[in-house]
Amino acid sequence: MKLIQDMKIALKIRLLAYCLFAFLLIIGVVGLREISNVNDKLEELNNERLVPIVKLEELKSSMIAASTSANSYMNASDDEERFAEGGNHRNLNEDRGKLVRI
Repeated sequence: MKLIQDMKIALKIRLLAYCLFAFLLIIGVVGLREISNVNDKLEELNNERLVPIVKLEELKSSMIAASTSANSYMNASDDEERFAEGGNHRNLNEDRGKLVRI
């Protein structure tokens, strides 16, 4: 304690400034490391969670298209009407193939 009391005020202020700078440096390094960890977890979240959600949405769209094609095919009164709209039967089979491949 006598050592601190015998120091000049300028030296005390300089030591205090050095300690403050060291603590700020430590806080900055820890903060950068934590930001890096958050970035890694965000990339993991995007790759493992968001991409499958997009694929599920594509699957849902394919199922709706297949259902629509099947309904229009079943609602047609005769074969000419069923195939007159550009081959709904062919599109239905293609949609089924997509569903199986996914």
